[in-house]
Amino acid sequence: MRGMLAALFLCCSLGMAAQAAPASMSDVACHPDGTQAEMTQCAIDEYENADLQLNMIYKQIMGERDKAAKASLRGDQRAWLKTMRASCKAEADEVAEGGSMWPLEYYDCIARETTKRTKVLKHL
Repeated sequence: MRGMLAALFLCCSLGMAAQAAPASMSDVACHPDGTQAEMTQCAIDEYENADLQLNMIYKQIMGERDKAAKASLRGDQRAWLKTMRASCKAEADEVAEGGSMWPLEYYDCIARETTKRTKVLKHL
C-alpha cells in the first residue's frame, strides 16, 4: 500500500512539474528583470539578433571575394566559432557550472563575442 501511495505521489508530482515548465525556451518571453528563464530568453534573443547581423555581413563579404579569399575567410570563421564557443563555455563554467545561470552566462558571452566578430568582419 505504501509503495502504491509513493508511486501515485511521484506521478502526480511529475505531472505538475511538467505543466509548470515550458515546453521549450521559445515558450518564455524575454523580461530583463524577470525570472531566470525570462532573463535567459533575453540573452538568447540578443545572441540570435547578433548572429543574424554576423551572417548578413559574412554573406556580403563572401560574395565579394575570390575563391582563395573565400576559403581563407571560411577557415577563419570556423576557427573563430570553435574558439568562441569554448571560451564562452569556460566563462560560463566559472560563474555557474551546472547551475540555472549557466545558459544566461553562456548566451551573454556568445552574443557579446558575435557582436565583436561582426565589427571585425565589417572592417575587412
